[in-house]
Amino acid sequence: MRLREVYLTNEQAIADTQLLTIDINVIDPISYLEVIVQATGGATSVTDHEVHDDVAKVEVVDGSFVIESLTFLEWEALNWLSLGNPPMLKLSENAAAVQREGIIIPFGRYLGDPNYYLMSSKFRNPQFKINVALTISATVGFATGSGRVTVIAHVIEDGAGPCLGTIMAKELDSFTSAATGVRRSELPCDYPYLGIMVKGLLTLNNAQAVISNIEVELDSRKFVPANLSSVHLAELNRQWYGYFDQAKITLKNDTGTSLLDLYDIDQAVCSWSTTLQPANIIALTAERVTFGAMLQTVVPAISLDATARVRTVRARGFQPHGCLYLPFGRRDFDSDWLMVPNYKNFNAWLTQSAAGACAVVGEQVLK
Repeated sequence: MRLREVYLTNEQAIADTQLLTIDINVIDPISYLEVIVQATGGATSVTDHEVHDDVAKVEVVDGSFVIESLTFLEWEALNWLSLGNPPMLKLSENAAAVQREGIIIPFGRYLGDPNYYLMSSKFRNPQFKINVALTISATVGFATGSGRVTVIAHVIEDGAGPCLGTIMAKELDSFTSAATGVRRSELPCDYPYLGIMVKGLLTLNNAQAVISNIEVELDSRKFVPANLSSVHLAELNRQWYGYFDQAKITLKNDTGTSLLDLYDIDQAVCSWSTTLQPANIIALTAERVTFGAMLQTVVPAISLDATARVRTVRARGFQPHGCLYLPFGRRDFDSDWLMVPNYKNFNAWLTQSAAGACAVVGEQVLK
């Protein structure tokens, strides 16, 4: 099987706030879309602010029918968890640095799937949509007019088998959690599920501090595919997907903090851009890395460094963007998928324990 790449658009300039719509007019089967968004940081810095903070929904639609629909942040988390592919994260707080982030929108069970893909000819008017609203700031945002969008269709040139379906990912419920109580998310029973992703996003907290238990059930608990604490689901995610790595160029002084996108950091290191500027890790709190930065001027004199300097923080951990993934079996085998069309109702019951930005994402198969 051979793949080739087709640009739907290449570094297209966008307004600071824009809903960009692009027709998908590729005739051959599309295995996946690659989406890259970039913007130039403010003239002084872009402190703890990333491109994904300013991109809302990224969608593939056919008229009013939604095929794919997640926020940029949710796509990044899903790439990490369901595909095991880390998204492109070129993050820097430095003055006028270009930040670049990329996501994959897969239409198959895996990249290059010969039987599950998007056949645009089966739809009347397939389109790609992305909603961007850049924060314009010299210190905590981006330079006006610096936004660019690239969309690449990875096409199956030859070797595709019969199309058995298209993998869809959609945000099925979105809410702000409470300190107590149980949230019922009523999920559609129209297509089979490969799995669901639950987001419990609250700064300085991991996902299990926001959602403590996840139960999914069908037909008033006639069948309960899963009922487990978020602590145990987080541990299962560690076993299934292993560690994730992330790096970020920071601009901080002596006792600096850097907010990353892994909400359960296990290890971190901090390096410096020039000599005689050692740094050490002081604390790890959810997605925050606290480090001590020093300045060695004359050997052996050393003191805390009061000047904000470029330093790189690298972390290894889990829970991208405060998300956990619950698979219903092996994603490569359709016999393992949850066949919800055989039931009348499908619910996710989420036990809440803190106020955070929450969502339930479903990965389904469009037959």
